[in-house]
Amino acid sequence: MTQTTATEEAKAGLRRAFPGWSIIHTNQGNWWAIRLPVVDRATGWPEQHPVSEVEADTPDELRNRLNRLAMTDAEILRELGQALADAGWRVEVRTHELPVRLRVVHPSLPEVGDTVRVASDEPWFRSSTGAHMARCDDLQGAVDYIEREWLLKGAP
Repeated sequence: MTQTTATEEAKAGLRRAFPGWSIIHTNQGNWWAIRLPVVDRATGWPEQHPVSEVEADTPDELRNRLNRLAMTDAEILRELGQALADAGWRVEVRTHELPVRLRVVHPSLPEVGDTVRVASDEPWFRSSTGAHMARCDDLQGAVDYIEREWLLKGAP
């Protein structure tokens, strides 16, 4: 199979899996998914999606990022919470609050913690300080961010 055929097959598979998105493979080898605003039938006005462009290095990475966009904030925060719990952190997903948040507490400092949410305008984890921690498809990056921040604060 030629490279062109493999690329076209990957694009076709992504288009079937994500029909609302245009799939692009650039000359530089990047993969993009782009979607245009939908028109509200009642008002005739376009409604912008929170995320309208997704970029990746491979078709599999693009598929993972698009799948992640389909997840709810609570599902994404539960996954991050599990990754943090596996690393020894105490966590609590707070679904009774809007936006949904993940409370993260250092194991040796139970009175101090941080609250994480999914940014409303882009697929990033955001700390209570407003800092972008990591993309929502990078759980390990978010765990690393939290551990690095706690080390900077002098946590054991």
